[in-house]
Amino acid sequence: ASVFFSSSKNGKKWSEPALVGDLTGECLRGHAMPTVTFDGKLMVTWLTGNRILLDRSYNGGEWWLSNDIFVTEHRSGNTLEIPGHASCNVMPVLASDLCTKSPYRGSLYIFWADQRNGDGDTDIWFTRSHNYGDNWSLPTRVNDDKGSTHQYMPWAAIDQTTGYIYVLYYDRRNYDDDRTDVYLAWSTDGGASFRNRIVSETPFTPDGSLLGGYNSISAHKGVIAPVWSRVDDGKITVWTSVIKYEDLAKK
Repeated sequence: ASVFFSSSKNGKKWSEPALVGDLTGECLRGHAMPTVTFDGKLMVTWLTGNRILLDRSYNGGEWWLSNDIFVTEHRSGNTLEIPGHASCNVMPVLASDLCTKSPYRGSLYIFWADQRNGDGDTDIWFTRSHNYGDNWSLPTRVNDDKGSTHQYMPWAAIDQTTGYIYVLYYDRRNYDDDRTDVYLAWSTDGGASFRNRIVSETPFTPDGSLLGGYNSISAHKGVIAPVWSRVDDGKITVWTSVIKYEDLAKK
């Protein structure tokens, strides 16, 4: 499998695909995810086997690195086994701080879920780089539960007006069965620390034949909008919420 890049100015005509990551003999697990830094550098990350890799271009995608950058190990490899969940996304989520007022402007953040603490203990992890991927911090756990349960399928966004980081994920910390809540974690200090808060009103129980896919989240000017799917009465439903940072900070 390989990763390619193509660009367009208007969406009608696209450039010839350029090879980004050459994974000859390997299987791509987790779709490639791009981002653009505040000064126009292109970054792409993906998961292959038990490695999270990154490639970059400093000239609009014309040239890419000869050798992909190793970010960190993904201890669960190609799949995550979550009871009751049909298809569990193992895609690393890449984001860049573009905020002119943020002391962490230019930082790259990668979020993912893996089971480095055991098959029954899935956690959300993140790493960051302040030099375009040359060096990465040691993986840090985002979720703050005390037990050995499943936190999985993260998605992340940066409020580019503040530089604050928001991470949405599924969480089973409150139950001994497959009941699942939706949590939000956020950081105001570039990922040095995270606070966690439940955002779903009631838990749901995934149906292994139904629930898969992805969640999403966006944030702008202190307004956070998470979107997630759940199972209700045997059907997949999609939910959202509008959360203000000022309300999070009060709790």
